[in-house]
Amino acid sequence: MQFLEANDKTMEQVNEANADEILTAFFLSIRKEDGTKNKNTSLESVKHGVKEFLREERFIDCGEAKRFPRAAEAMTTAKQLSKKEGKGVVDWLITKNL
Repeated sequence: MQFLEANDKTMEQVNEANADEILTAFFLSIRKEDGTKNKNTSLESVKHGVKEFLREERFIDCGEAKRFPRAAEAMTTAKQLSKKEGKGVVDWLITKNL
């Protein structure tokens, strides 16, 4: 919602025709509160949350990349940029049960 307000839009203005453009800008702008990029897992969580919200509130299914190609490419780009800053990899700690 903050993203929409900052771009002089309301949720009611989001529709099938402009969702690709809006999602593209949103996915490329996602940052933590301190301005740093999120980890890829966080970006995926945001994407799924937005997908569910749009499906339930605006009846827009943005799950298919071919319907919203720019948004899909923007998410890929956001994850690549995140990875470039060292946020794309999760180090797992493997412990041994004793």
